[in-house]
Amino acid sequence: MIIQKLLISTFLMASLMASPGANQSQIIEGLDEILPAENMANFNFSLIQEDSVLAVRPVKTPKTHKPKRAYTVLATAYSSRPEETDHTPFITASGIHVREGVAAANFLPFGTVFKIPEVFGDKTFIVEDRMHDRYWLNIDIWFPDSELAKEFGKRMVKIEIVS
Repeated sequence: MIIQKLLISTFLMASLMASPGANQSQIIEGLDEILPAENMANFNFSLIQEDSVLAVRPVKTPKTHKPKRAYTVLATAYSSRPEETDHTPFITASGIHVREGVAAANFLPFGTVFKIPEVFGDKTFIVEDRMHDRYWLNIDIWFPDSELAKEFGKRMVKIEIVS
């Protein structure tokens, strides 16, 4: 770590002396060349000369997404047919109109956003509807057409809670 800090200091001083007109992005680009990628996330520093900030190295965060929680649940599908819903087939239990990405679940609070990466990739769903009480640890995904809902069928899926 000390060697890396010395290397950075030496590089920055050499960069400033060699090209006094270098801007912040040029200095940081040069720094990216000498630091291994796995170490770049650990460095957050500012280079200050007299009373001026010459360069700021922002912390780089990893691009991996870790879900808050994951569940394996039974997933089913529904559409807005009166046979599949109550007397207001286009209004969810939370009081909004159905649309793409709406899901029903009893074990998650309204507004919970989740993904089903194995089936839908990065598409997100939001819990805005409820199911019958006997379906506790299930999710029900809304489809605009009953044929699409039948095609989805019933399957065990892993859901990842996003927020």
